[in-house]
Amino acid sequence: MHAALKDVSQVPRNKLPEVDKLWARRVRELAYDTEDAIDTYAVRVVGRDPAADDLNIFKKICRKAAGVVKNAKGRHQLADKVKDIKNLSKELADLAKYRISATIANPTASTGLDPRLLNMYKSETELVGIEAPRDELIRRLTEGGSEQSLKIVSIVGFGGLGKTALAKTVHDRLKAQFDCNAFVSVGRNPHITSVLEKLLETLDGSKYSDIKTKRWDVERLYDELHTFLHDKRFFIVIDDIWDTESRKRILYSLKDNNCGSRIIMTTRNSDVVTKEVDVYKLKPLSHDNSKILFNKRILTGDGECLVNQSDELVNSILSKCDGVPLAIIAIASLLADKPWQKWSEVYESMVSGCGDSTMEIISYSFEDLPSHLKPCLLYMSTSPEDCGVWKYELIWMWICEGFVQAKKPGDGMLEQGEMYFNEILNRSMIQPIEDDTDCSIYECKVHDIVYDLIINLSREENFNIVSTGEQYASSKCVRRNTEMDAASLNTKVRRLSLQEFHFEHIAPDTLGTPDVDAVTSLYVRNSAIDALPQLYCFQVCRVLIIEDIVTLNLKHLGKLLHLRYLEINRTHVDKLPAEEIVDLKSLQTLLLTDIGPHELPSTVCALTTLMCMHITEFKRLPSNKMGNLVYLDELCLDPVAGGSETDDLVVQLGKLTRLRVLHIKFAEEMEENSQNALVNSICSLEKIQDLKLDFPKPMKASDAWQDWIPPRQLWRLLIPDIRFPRLPSWICPVQLPCVSNLAVCALVVQEQDLENLAKLPELCYLHLMSQHTPRIYR
Repeated sequence: MHAALKDVSQVPRNKLPEVDKLWARRVRELAYDTEDAIDTYAVRVVGRDPAADDLNIFKKICRKAAGVVKNAKGRHQLADKVKDIKNLSKELADLAKYRISATIANPTASTGLDPRLLNMYKSETELVGIEAPRDELIRRLTEGGSEQSLKIVSIVGFGGLGKTALAKTVHDRLKAQFDCNAFVSVGRNPHITSVLEKLLETLDGSKYSDIKTKRWDVERLYDELHTFLHDKRFFIVIDDIWDTESRKRILYSLKDNNCGSRIIMTTRNSDVVTKEVDVYKLKPLSHDNSKILFNKRILTGDGECLVNQSDELVNSILSKCDGVPLAIIAIASLLADKPWQKWSEVYESMVSGCGDSTMEIISYSFEDLPSHLKPCLLYMSTSPEDCGVWKYELIWMWICEGFVQAKKPGDGMLEQGEMYFNEILNRSMIQPIEDDTDCSIYECKVHDIVYDLIINLSREENFNIVSTGEQYASSKCVRRNTEMDAASLNTKVRRLSLQEFHFEHIAPDTLGTPDVDAVTSLYVRNSAIDALPQLYCFQVCRVLIIEDIVTLNLKHLGKLLHLRYLEINRTHVDKLPAEEIVDLKSLQTLLLTDIGPHELPSTVCALTTLMCMHITEFKRLPSNKMGNLVYLDELCLDPVAGGSETDDLVVQLGKLTRLRVLHIKFAEEMEENSQNALVNSICSLEKIQDLKLDFPKPMKASDAWQDWIPPRQLWRLLIPDIRFPRLPSWICPVQLPCVSNLAVCALVVQEQDLENLAKLPELCYLHLMSQHTPRIYR
């Protein structure tokens, strides 16, 4: 089934006969059912009980006999399901004779991050044709410098034209002239409360860092914004407004305070703009600028142009892009690694379509993705529009869904997933977001045009169904204009994303389909749900994400035996049920952030299949048992209490020899003995690639650090709170050939130390703190 679907996926959809589409859709559903049956057998009939290895032979026989009786019902249900699968297989075999063979594409794939693309997102100097509109917009905002009334300028233009990039450039240029500033995205179906919370958080990150946990209503947020901005000169960008109602509600919170404040709005819809607003209509790029942008993506790092084609073909390709930067970057990214002999074939495929050129190019770019990357990109549809997705959380979701396949035994799944991420990024289907502190890519997002495409494809292929609270008329969950057309197609809902819901509980009739028992991924966000008593209805759920809801009942969590990924963010949980958690034998990723309980149950350390764990805002951790999680690839703890908990943890870390990522924020300064134990444990982490240690204040480095030999694959080392007398000798090209992000503190830095730093071949970000540095001459 996998081989057949792979062949079909490599044929452009516009060249695929309808009978093939129908056949592939039914084979895909059959593959889902087969996979569910196999997993059900593995976790419910065979079971996983590591403790059984310690039993004597007699007890093993007794337990096996008891299990046969206990699982008789499960075996019977599974047998019926297998019969249904066999019958459907015969029907599909008969249908296959109607299939028409089509030409299979041969997409290329890379494994590393393409620096040509990443450089395009670095700064405004890389943006083509930005100078004239930037200067004009700045002129409009600053003219009449003595004028104290609020001025609003709206950037209007169609999707992909670069409105957001222009607004961001102007915002970065002018923000230093104002008391406070913010840049927030709204999107097509905005949750106004979330937008206002984000606005406050961006205006003053320290004062409103916990704004989401306060659960203020809209009126309270309005009052807070009016009070905060009362006497401040502010500069705010409201990006991507789609409708008049959203504009009115947001601008109500930004009243004119006669302090000379400025607002930029961006929108596709000119009807959103009022007569009082200064309108700037953004134009497409000229042909010359289009060619410059195209060549920027095609050029090598040495400035060598890879274009061997005639100007006529390049001009024809650019003509198809209509001066839209998104389309130009997408098609250039697609062509960058193709032999130039293939370019004419790509162009011929492009001109066969009609309608929106940008959407056609984005669609073609999607079709050109290798088959293993298509579900990875479609998975972005589970997140809300205009919402950034954490890079590594996304990769772990792919792993838990089974999208990431190791090329050979022993390969790390995380590294393989990162290769997938880089491939999609190189093709400009996602946009990178860099961390301001160390310049690493920590998040990504998709352009709203790409989002439209993957939402439509996900619905068409029954990959993911997105449903919002606006689709329901009242809290009684009366269905209205729902997008859950998968039910009308007599297919099962496989992945379900619920956003902005307000009801008492989730039940099958609430979702508009009786087939929630086939849901493998459930995402609930920004919803007022009193309880989830029907959690056990999602029998084969592998990924469960609960984010920004009022309260959560995890009573039936242990029933989800297939669960591999569990994430709960900013949601109050009365208690983490220890007896439920211990039943999650398949769990690979556990992310818990700001959920209320102060203590993490020790049963978490019995989940020996865990590969990734992020625990934030817990006052007590089972530190003395962390060493049981021997399969961990990634561990992030924030914070870790001091005293015996810290001493236990640093010893246990030495047992986690598979760790590649380790981030820990300690709540207290360490004694020298504890620091020595920490270094000894870190010496055991021979696979570590990303190490970040934070302390409440700088402390003297123990002697054990001088003897540490860092692994050669280490690429990020952030230890700014450990104060060395001199830079350690291991900070040199021989010991750190791959390090790109380095934060370190030394009391004295000498010229030789700076020379060693300068020779680090991959260093991109350096945070060096010192009291004494040498004089440096040009």
